[in-house]
Amino acid sequence: MKKVIKQPKPKHLLLNPLLLIKHFVINNGEKSHLRCHKLLYFAYKKAILKYNTFLFEEEFEAWKYGPVLRSYYFFFRTFQEDENYEKLEKYLIKKIPENSLGLETCLGDSFSVKNLLDAVSKEYNNMDTVNLIDLSHDNYWDKADLKIKQFFFVN
Repeated sequence: MKKVIKQPKPKHLLLNPLLLIKHFVINNGEKSHLRCHKLLYFAYKKAILKYNTFLFEEEFEAWKYGPVLRSYYFFFRTFQEDENYEKLEKYLIKKIPENSLGLETCLGDSFSVKNLLDAVSKEYNNMDTVNLIDLSHDNYWDKADLKIKQFFFVN
């Protein structure tokens, strides 16, 4: 008989993904919705794999260029069609309040959501978009999905 190892229940922070995207845009100067989606995806999966924490509720969909949050794709697209990045920054500053409680939430070992976002930005900052697309199609997705599936089937 196989022994089933029960995983601890994951934490669900229920953050607004736009708060995380705001961090990438304002603090790291990201202007491409594609790059923001990749960084958001890498942060989301790293939080699951390393800290057993879901940052937000919406699930990524598998699109041609990798994982995408449908609602935020269309949100970004309205700003990119005009190539009006200043408008995007102003909108994020005005409409998405600085939620220090959200970004300062501790994931573990005194490592906050903000630390996670900064680490992801630093890790992928020098990669071009094509490499980020390739990386998001790699087995990174599979490992995190496996952990998610294990949680739902075991608990």
